[in-house]
Amino acid sequence: MANIILCTHNSGGVGKTTLATHITGILASRIGKILLIDCDDQADSWQFYAKTLPSKDNIFYEVSNDLTIYENKAKDKISKTRLKEYDNIILDIDSPLANTVQLIVNNHPDVFLIRCTLSLVCLASSESDWRV
Repeated sequence: MANIILCTHNSGGVGKTTLATHITGILASRIGKILLIDCDDQADSWQFYAKTLPSKDNIFYEVSNDLTIYENKAKDKISKTRLKEYDNIILDIDSPLANTVQLIVNNHPDVFLIRCTLSLVCLASSESDWRV
């Protein structure tokens, strides 16, 4: 089963995409097969790796043998069979504040990263680490 890393926040411009693309780059150069899921209307994570806008919605793009990006601004479910191909899955996603906890729970992340202040990122690696 893949490790799931969730980069989320309810506001724009706080560094979700920057964090997701950097984590993706680090993992892709070191650890297994990576899937970066870009759930943003602007598709900035997609553009960072593909160097172009996606040609249509819900499209997979193989950047290299170890890195695939998936444009999913509609936040559609992806088949579990497809996800089994990857060792690590990084989600770049925003959500309304009221839905952030539900987003975390529904995606069953192994790690989630939430931009807390201009200088801090909060990490949790298990349910016992979660703070409300």
